[in-house]
Amino acid sequence: MRKLKLIFMALVITCLQFLLCSCWDQVEIDRLAVVKTLSISESAESNELSVSVDITDFSNISSTLDTNSSKKAKENIITATGKTVSQAFDNLESRSNRKLTFSHNKVLILSKGYAEKGITDILDTLERDHNFRNTTYIMVSDIPALEVM
Repeated sequence: MRKLKLIFMALVITCLQFLLCSCWDQVEIDRLAVVKTLSISESAESNELSVSVDITDFSNISSTLDTNSSKKAKENIITATGKTVSQAFDNLESRSNRKLTFSHNKVLILSKGYAEKGITDILDTLERDHNFRNTTYIMVSDIPALEVM
């Protein structure tokens, strides 16, 4: 009976090793859109915010290590609007075919008109989201923020 119990426990432990060791939150790089620059300004035609992101697209980079290849990641700019910053981010996600990740964001560009109304809303949103870096540079621009990008 003791030997049967040991065999059963060994079988359970072996099965648990395969079930519990996985990368459950793994996202492949070809399904990510890495945001390098984020700009926020007031939309000219409505009372909404215009949010633009400069993303890096890694889909054209070869998966093999070819030292003679000179392929580089291309950059895209996506723009969306929303009544709040969170709604604009949701609209950006829906316009992109990849998951936006802000972990490599270097610069946040705010238009002067938006910054004069107060930036506590955007700073609070960025501080609460775990994807944003605390070392992001914040710039205020006299010209529209999208043109700076």
